[in-house]
Amino acid sequence: MFEKLSLLILGFLLTTIGGGFVATLLQQRAWRHKWEVENAEKHIETAKQIFEEVSRLMDKRLFRVEQLSVWIRRADRKRVHLSLENYRNVMFDWNDNINRHLAMLQIYFGNDIREDFDFRVGAKFVETGAGTEAAYRDFVSGKDVVASLSAVRDLIAELRAEVYQYNLTMLTRIESHKQTQKVHDLLSDIDAIFRSSVEVAQRPTTIP
Repeated sequence: MFEKLSLLILGFLLTTIGGGFVATLLQQRAWRHKWEVENAEKHIETAKQIFEEVSRLMDKRLFRVEQLSVWIRRADRKRVHLSLENYRNVMFDWNDNINRHLAMLQIYFGNDIREDFDFRVGAKFVETGAGTEAAYRDFVSGKDVVASLSAVRDLIAELRAEVYQYNLTMLTRIESHKQTQKVHDLLSDIDAIFRSSVEVAQRPTTIP
């Protein structure tokens, strides 16, 4: 009788202490996971906002430089000067935000995305803008602009492809973050299953 009572007490202590310890660990892990999920969701949402802002600015700059080249080709002086002013306004907006955009791209998308924006897409924008402005100077001075506009047209086509590819790369990176988040959610479900198992194990066991 005493031996059975001792085993009952020992089993109760082991179950209570051991189960409680495991439950505490799982609870802490669940809290940590919840914090990670919330941060991941904020990260993804901020990344979306950065994508929209950068993508919109690239599209605007591309459109403005293309419009300037179109009106130069059509020799419409009034619209040429208006397009040049619109283009320069976009350039001010671009330059005013360039360091902030570069920093946020590096933090939320990675150093490779940041460098692509600075040295690949950005460089193509600079090249295209320089070619268009050279065509504008030729136009204002009365020179033939057929050759220079032909080169600008090719540059704009290349730039459009670069912008599209860059947008696609950013969207793919965001989708990758979403898939990672789904994996974390699955791990959370596994934690819940383990926690339920521990609760069952903590229930008193009757020894015959």
